[in-house]
Order: sequence, then structure tokens, then C-alpha cells
Amino acid sequence: MAATHHAPIIVVLGLPGSGKTTFIQHLASDRARIQIHHGLENRNSEVQAYKAEIGDIEVTLVDTPGLEPGNEDTVVQKVVDWKAKERIKSVDGIVLLFPMLQGRLPDSMRSGHLQPKLERIFGQKSPDDRYRHLALVATRWTDDDGSGIGDFDYEVVKEREDELRVVYGWKFCERKGAFFRHHDNTEECAYNIVSMVLQNPPIILVLGPSGAGRSSFIKHLLDDVEVISVEDSLTPVTTYAQPYGVSIAEKRAVLVDTPGIDDPRKTFEHIEDWMKKRKPRLETIDGIIFFLPADTSQGDLGNYMHRNLVKPALGNFLDVPRNGYAGLVFVTSLRSDELVPRYPWSEEEVRDTLGTLEHFGARLMRYDNTLESAQGVLEELVPGPVPIIAE
Repeated sequence: MAATHHAPIIVVLGLPGSGKTTFIQHLASDRARIQIHHGLENRNSEVQAYKAEIGDIEVTLVDTPGLEPGNEDTVVQKVVDWKAKERIKSVDGIVLLFPMLQGRLPDSMRSGHLQPKLERIFGQKSPDDRYRHLALVATRWTDDDGSGIGDFDYEVVKEREDELRVVYGWKFCERKGAFFRHHDNTEECAYNIVSMVLQNPPIILVLGPSGAGRSSFIKHLLDDVEVISVEDSLTPVTTYAQPYGVSIAEKRAVLVDTPGIDDPRKTFEHIEDWMKKRKPRLETIDGIIFFLPADTSQGDLGNYMHRNLVKPALGNFLDVPRNGYAGLVFVTSLRSDELVPRYPWSEEEVRDTLGTLEHFGARLMRYDNTLESAQGVLEELVPGPVPIIAE
């Protein structure tokens, strides 16, 4: 099939029997011509492309031979050859399927082994953008012959997922922006996964002074709780700009933890340097979550914002001429140095300090150091996936 590829291209990879062809069949426009082979044998030996509709976007889904241990380079070369034949320089995303309940995964599915091969398939896609378009998908095949999906034990699935992240090393790809999802063998689930792959997750700076709660906020949103250090003090924890991929349901974002604004000029220069070195280079940031300092005396918030050059810096990072301050959320966090934790200021005082920023789209929220509160803050800035269209 010689397809024209003005539309996004998503490559589906996985072990034999992981459900690649079934995944594509849920979405393909011409489902009748897709033959499903239930079992663990590698019957699909060639690369095949199918059209699918995701919202109003036409997508090309690429089915591939199974990644049997030892033949991964052969499969990758077939995809590369197909790309050359179709004159494709890079693909827009990869869905990598892991059959979680078919026994222990082979060592060939380890991140260190597959990452260079995935990069060959991505092609010329910018290095810092590749992993934002990688879906790590757990398929719940429970029958021994791979012929169906039945009841499963969530505890077993969770244990296998942890093994996949830690032992097989895929948590490092998650930190770069990849996302992990279950596939429950439904059209809606497959649709949402491809929709998420197509997203360009917004890049959001998390700013504020040391001890304001930035790192604990990010930690709440990460499955890998060891990824980030959190201390209950005003001692700086983060010393460099560090991006983390996070997701809530079908919403995704890349949060960038930053050094505390204790030396503002140095912090802002550090962030600008990180933006310049990123590939592709970032001219502006999609959003900013700014944690207001809980240790500042009441009535001194305005002096803090002015003294530390916060307002002009926020304007430099955001695309204010185009979007105003719609990508800016100010967060007040609970003080924990008292018997009864409290917010240090009234919302009226903060609004008086923010002045016209709120009028131009900035928002004010409270964060109480819980997962639900962190999710609520993030959802203010993150768009949802393309909704499925009922037939």
C-alpha cells in the first residue's frame, strides 16, 4: 500500500501476541482487510500501513512484525526501509506494547536495548521532542495462548508495571516525556492512546522560592516517587532545571522543576540557558506555575515580587503578546511551621499584589500538599485529548 503521508504517522511496536494488529483494528478506517492472528507466533512479517480518523485528523497507523528476541534490528530495518520507500524522514509517534501477563518479558524489552532502535524509527524528530510522543502501553492479555482478554489481578499488573519501570528502565523515558497507559482492548482506549501520542504536551515551568512546595507538588504527580528529592525545610533542593513528564487521565504535560528564586538573576539566567540548549530551542514557555513564598511576612508580598523581578521575568518567559497571562497560575501553599497549617495571606491581598496580571488571564489557586490539589492546579493549564466522535 503506497500511502501519502501528509497526515501524522504512528508506528505500533511490540512482542508477538502483544496485540499490535488488534490495537490498529480498533481504529482503522478499513478494518475488514486487517487479519488478526490470535496467538504468540509472529505471523505478521511485513510493515503495513492503515488509515484512521482521530477527531478531524487523518492518521497513518503502521503495523510491524513482532519484536522477537534477536530480531529487533531486522524489524527496525524494515520500518526504516518502509519510511525510505514512502519518502518519510521522521514519524510522529510510537506506541510500544508490553504484554504484562504472558510471563517475564525478555531482556530485549529493556529500555537500554530498545531506545537506540526507537530513535532510528523516530528519524529526524528533534531529540528533546521524541519521548513526548512515545506511549508505553500495557496490554492485559490473560489467556495462555494470547487469544483473548479476561479477568486480571490488579495487584499482579501493578507489580509487573513497577518491574517494567524500574528493572527494565522505562521510567527514564517517562521522565523525558513518555507516558504509560493500560490498553483494555476497547476502541475508546486505543483512540485515547493515539490521541495522547499526537499531543504536544505543554512545557510548564514550576517556579518559586526554596521551601515553597515546588518539588513536593511535582512528586505528587509522578508515579516514580524516588525521582525527586523533597525536604521539609527552606534548604534549596533543586539546583538545575529538570523536566518531568506527567499525566492526569488523558491530559499530559512536561513540568520543569527549577532552582529556588533565592538568587533571582541567577535562577532566571539558568532557565534561559536551558531553553536555549534544548533541541528544538524554546523561545517561550507554554505555562508557569508560580509558588508564592509561604515564609514571607504578611503585607510584604508586593515587595518580594518587585525585589525579585518576578513580574518582568514571567512576561519574558510567556508569549504575552499572543496569549496574555493565560498560561500563568499563582499558587499559595500551606504554612507548615505552625500547629495548625494555614495559608499566609488572604486571596484579596494576593490579588491586590498581582494587579493587572489577573485581568489579563493569570489565575490564583491554593495548594494543600495533596495529590488532588496538585491535579487541580495542573488541569488549569493542560488541554485535554481529542474527544472521540460517536458514530
